[in-house]
Amino acid sequence: MRSIGQRILHSGERVYLLAEDGSEYGGAVVERVRHGLIWLNRRDPPGADGACLVLERRIDSDAVYRAPVRIEILSSEAWALRILGDWSRVQRRQDVRVATRGIHLELSSSPEDEAFLCSPMVDLSAGGTALRSESGLAAGLVSGSKVHCRFTVPGVGTFDIDAEVIRVQSLPHADGSSRIALRFVALDPSLESEIRRWVLHVQARQAR
Repeated sequence: MRSIGQRILHSGERVYLLAEDGSEYGGAVVERVRHGLIWLNRRDPPGADGACLVLERRIDSDAVYRAPVRIEILSSEAWALRILGDWSRVQRRQDVRVATRGIHLELSSSPEDEAFLCSPMVDLSAGGTALRSESGLAAGLVSGSKVHCRFTVPGVGTFDIDAEVIRVQSLPHADGSSRIALRFVALDPSLESEIRRWVLHVQARQAR
């Protein structure tokens, strides 16, 4: 077990993996903590062996706690996180982000152009989203690239939103896929409210 302030990190706890810039890879559940290593119920590591991430725990009625961690690939089928420093108490993030399934995201140069990329959405918040692309399809996209994204949220509707590429990260898979993180630009307040309501609904459902 690992202490978090006056709290304890233990098996069954839900945690979140973040890049060092604060963008999120999604949540996972702690399976066990032993000898400074944390095993999660997540099959694929969100980076290569030795990659540095941030582990986050969100404690209701308290705050968000974060600690620096490093990916350690133990075998072809096993990996864990090693905590590199102390836990710190940080302010709760403004935009809650949830993992998504069954939603595809289309990227185009403008609303009038045809989509040059259509890939599964990884997560969504009122501030942005992320998708996973197949090998070579993310070519030409770099941090700062301006794109238009289109996606349909079941039971809510279709969204057409301008966005900016925050990061394109190669994933440690044999297929050479990449993770593309996007930040929404000049999002209409009504669309932002719709996304926020849906995200909070999904978060509440996952917490049951």
